[in-house]
Amino acid sequence: LSPLLTGEERDFVRPLLVRLAFQMEERLEQDQFKQFPGHSHTSRLPAYLGIAALTLHKEFDITTCERWLDYALTIYRGVLPFYGGEDGSWVEGPFYSSSYTKWHHPFFLA
Repeated sequence: LSPLLTGEERDFVRPLLVRLAFQMEERLEQDQFKQFPGHSHTSRLPAYLGIAALTLHKEFDITTCERWLDYALTIYRGVLPFYGGEDGSWVEGPFYSSSYTKWHHPFFLA
């Protein structure tokens, strides 16, 4: 997870992060986010799920981490462009555009 954490701290954080990742995946499925991506608050979860997948890839089941990463990337490749139109608009206005893109940047830059 991080070279700055002790082994005991990693052992504490790892299962917490795994549980959160499963919860994010479940929430995205419950909201049917791939089919109906209009839930603005849910739209930050793919980035968090992607970061969890990247963070845990050497710390947890690789197949599960790959599934989470693929899920996040699939959403960014095929779902979130619905926010932009020909004029570069955002469904809920420019405030949401500036606010919500900050949730995606850490994942994109990872």
